Amino acid sequence: MLMSDSGGFQVLTGVWTPKDYYEKREQILRWQEEISDIGIAMDVPSGCVNSRKAKSIESVDEALFWSKANFTWQVKNRNPSKMRMLNVIQGLEIEGQNGVLRWYDEVKGYCDRRQWGERAFDGWSFGGYAARDTQAALRVISRMLQDGFLGKHSNHRWIHVLGVTSAKRVATFTLIQKALRQILGDEDFTVSCDSSNGCFAVGTKGNYYTDGGRGIVQRKVLHAQWFQPTCGKDCRIYCTADNPDCGPCIEQRIRNMITMFGTSTLNFHMPFEMILDLVNYDEAGRLSPLGYLAFMNISMEMFLRYAYRSSSKIVDAKAGVVSQLVAALKSETPESDLAKIKLA
Repeated sequence: MLMSDSGGFQVLTGVWTPKDYYEKREQILRWQEEISDIGIAMDVPSGCVNSRKAKSIESVDEALFWSKANFTWQVKNRNPSKMRMLNVIQGLEIEGQNGVLRWYDEVKGYCDRRQWGERAFDGWSFGGYAARDTQAALRVISRMLQDGFLGKHSNHRWIHVLGVTSAKRVATFTLIQKALRQILGDEDFTVSCDSSNGCFAVGTKGNYYTDGGRGIVQRKVLHAQWFQPTCGKDCRIYCTADNPDCGPCIEQRIRNMITMFGTSTLNFHMPFEMILDLVNYDEAGRLSPLGYLAFMNISMEMFLRYAYRSSSKIVDAKAGVVSQLVAALKSETPESDLAKIKLA
């Protein structure tokens, strides 16, 4: 299962203006459809309002305006047979939970098959304050249930939470998933999340995550150890555009790398065999592009193992919360009842 984001982060960081983003809508959508099982719709993050880098966004209303412009084009032009597309709920902390609910009310129609037929969006994602504040997310989920936008026999069987990283938050949304599966009678209903921590550690600090024995730790990439090429040749000389003979060696080393960091035990700090001259530092001490890619994968693998291992313990300890969530979401006063539940 491959999920792709749509590029709103580029607006948040000032790489694109909202207009640039809108003008790339065809290119972004077709790219998503070619590579993805699930795609995130082209939202302009509400966080742009507080970003010094973001250009031309001064209010949540502007972020919502550009998001709806993108959503309207996408829902009219997407190919629903190619991938599932998730609507996006945003929000800004200064506007609180009511701001998140207002955003939901503005965009929920894009999930309505009565209006858009098969092209209607297929589920939901939470970003910004909507993702960071669990009570805000629960209030929106309650509204979705009331509005008929979550259901076993509908196109709304997926919720994705953008940027969730801590074990506690992963545990919280696992408990919510369990509750929704009971309410909807749908064991395939999914609440997912993502994390960029492992990648940012490599890209910004030159560190990668691994297990330090007593918990997850960051280690410097410079401390990694390396094997020699399996063929015994110096790939800096032999692996060139004019000499493809080392191709099988490269392919085998890719397979070995994936096997090694994908199946290793967490408490063993092992050496990694890599492709070409991976630790190829320039004068600024930077890895080669392939080196960054490999260490990002390693770092993310280790980070996620830690998060899942830790969150599963919390889920087991908080198992009783599931029945509380079910009762609250089914009650006549769900929002006030949900506020009383102590989550992970």
